[in-house]
Amino acid sequence: MCQAVETALLRFGMLLIQGQNDLPSIADILAGQTVKTRGFSWDYVPAWDYVDMRLQRGDTYLFKLFKGQRTLVVREGWSPLLGLGLECVDRIKGRSDLVFHREMLSLISDQPGISGSELKRRLLGRGNWTLAKYNRVRGELESYITIFPRPRVDVDHHTHDASWIPIDTLLEILEGVNPLSSKIGVLYLEHVSDKIGKKSKCEAYFPVCRFLMK
Repeated sequence: MCQAVETALLRFGMLLIQGQNDLPSIADILAGQTVKTRGFSWDYVPAWDYVDMRLQRGDTYLFKLFKGQRTLVVREGWSPLLGLGLECVDRIKGRSDLVFHREMLSLISDQPGISGSELKRRLLGRGNWTLAKYNRVRGELESYITIFPRPRVDVDHHTHDASWIPIDTLLEILEGVNPLSSKIGVLYLEHVSDKIGKKSKCEAYFPVCRFLMK
């Protein structure tokens, strides 16, 4: 079944990790059937093991991309996607209605690798921040390809609390990746949408496209 995943990844350039949608998921392909288990389940372990293997190879990366879900993307997609992310950073800085987005992005940019718990502690102590607003803004910034979760390296125990880095730091980590223009990024996602074959425009699938088309 791994070959089936490789074939699908080559075709679309990206795959969901789990779940059922217009874009196939690794979990379903490996199982040879739809995996609809809710929450944590051993049914999803093969998919995450495959993802870990591909991430260690360094030719894929996880983005919160397709319908705001974790999406494994091949290296060829990084340059157009990161170009979109840089454009989103500029848009966020220039829009007066995105004060909370700017505040969180600024804090992560000033302290790359800040833990999620520390990020939450600092922001919830300010102004009109609420937990719901914190979760929404963080999710949107990640879907706009501007911030990224990374495993904590400052603790010696397992934790689900990620550290957060801005796009500039990710570009340093992904050596040799040159962001393309946002126009090319949109064309790339439109091409992926065409491959899915549901006649849906890219803004129906990708929050980053909806944001840039506002």
